[in-house]
Amino acid sequence: MGRTIRERVGTAKVYCCAVCGTHLARHGDIRSKTFHGRNGKAYLMANVRNVVLGEPENRILMTGLHTVVDAACAGCRSTIGWHYLHAYEPSESYKIGLFVLEKVWLARSDAWVAPVAGSHASDRRLVFRPRPAGVEGAAADDASGRAPLRGAVFV
Repeated sequence: MGRTIRERVGTAKVYCCAVCGTHLARHGDIRSKTFHGRNGKAYLMANVRNVVLGEPENRILMTGLHTVVDAACAGCRSTIGWHYLHAYEPSESYKIGLFVLEKVWLARSDAWVAPVAGSHASDRRLVFRPRPAGVEGAAADDASGRAPLRGAVFV
C-alpha cells in the first residue's frame, strides 16, 4: 500500500480534522449550517478533500431515505461525517455529491486564531476538547456516559 498524499487547502479559513489537523475544507465550501449529525450540529459542505469513503448504504435520515457513504479523515481515519450519493425524495436531490461534516470533528486553522503577543501563530491550534468531569455543563448527553465535546482550547 502506498503513502497517502494529503492536500493542503490554499486559503486562510480552513476547517481541519480536530484529531490530527488534516485540512478538510474551506470556510467558503459551507452550503448550510443547519444540519445535524450523530453528535450534534453539522455543516453541509462541498469540495471536501482528504477523506476516505466507506461502502454505500441506505440510511433513513431526518429528511428521508438516502444512499450515503461514511467519510473518514485520510490522516487519522476518524469518521467525520458522510457523503450523499442518492436521495429518494426529489426535493432532497440538492444534497447529492455533498458532504455532512460534524462540527465536533472539526477545528479551525491557525489563520482564524489571533496570535498572542510573544507567540507565533503556528505554535497554536484551536481544538475541541471535552469539559472535565465536575465542570458545569459536562454532564453526559447520552447513555454512553461520556461528556459531550464542547468549547475550544488552545494547545
